[in-house]
Formats: sequence, structure tokens, C-alpha cells
Amino acid sequence: MVAKFWLRPGNTASVNFERFIESTPSNLGDTNVGLCCADAGFDDKGVFALLKAKKISHNISVRITQRLQ
Repeated sequence: MVAKFWLRPGNTASVNFERFIESTPSNLGDTNVGLCCADAGFDDKGVFALLKAKKISHNISVRITQRLQ
């Protein structure tokens, strides 16, 4: 199953990502979250820590800068 939920325009600094992650399971019923895919707006240490604490696998795209290349 693929579920697509929109959190926001903007980035995680301007929204309550923790509340979003807590409320998402209620939208899915008995289905477990196997993988959280997100864009560069979620590139935040707090997001990574929350997903790790909840044992949710994640794939977050980030902006590639010269330093990363």
C-alpha cells in the first residue's frame, strides 16, 4: 500500500512535524508505516531522531551542494 499525505508548504521549521507523524497512523487504520519518503524540507535532525525513535525506515531527499558532490 502507498499512502500519500501532504504536511505543508514550507519546511519542518514552520510546522508541527511531530504531531503529523503521531496523527498519520490514525489515518491509515491498521496499516503500519513501512517507509517514510520525504523531500528536502524534512532534512532536519529532529525529524531524523523522531523517525529513528519510532523505528520508521526513511528516505529523505536532500539538496546536493558542492560540498556533498
